[in-house]
Amino acid sequence: MFKATDFKLIRRDCPEELKKLLQLLKIPMPNFNSGDEYEIYSKLDKAIDKEFCERLHCKSDLDGYAKLLDLGGIKFDSGETRNNMLKKVLANRDKILQGAAAQVGNKNSSSDSDLSLWARIVRFFKRLFGSDESAPSRPSDKLSRAQIEKALPILEQVNKIFNAI
Repeated sequence: MFKATDFKLIRRDCPEELKKLLQLLKIPMPNFNSGDEYEIYSKLDKAIDKEFCERLHCKSDLDGYAKLLDLGGIKFDSGETRNNMLKKVLANRDKILQGAAAQVGNKNSSSDSDLSLWARIVRFFKRLFGSDESAPSRPSDKLSRAQIEKALPILEQVNKIFNAI
């Protein structure tokens, strides 16, 4: 999410925003004077990405923004910058939260439409032969309204940092 040059600007221009972001993500503030500065920045960026992605059940920050925009039915171009996608997420938070509320009934659904073709075939034969075992369930990558509400302050903080640098 952030490069070494970004961290230098952040430390110079908005250190309090970085401190608050790390608090929200429950990442300890590193001692920037305790070794190779670029290695510290790299580790910090990886830690931020990891926590961010865990909260949004995604592979990258861009994937997380796209997931939220899709959830809210907001159009975007996959070539958009992180900053533009983040701004769209924050500008459309109500639509995104409504999208999350609308999927609540389907959150952990194991209906046939939610399963892969293979899982549907297995379910069919198990039903056909009277097996009580359920079909393999797919791990949910959907986000609840509560998860999104918890992620929004983090997204707002990242936006503040992007705006400051």
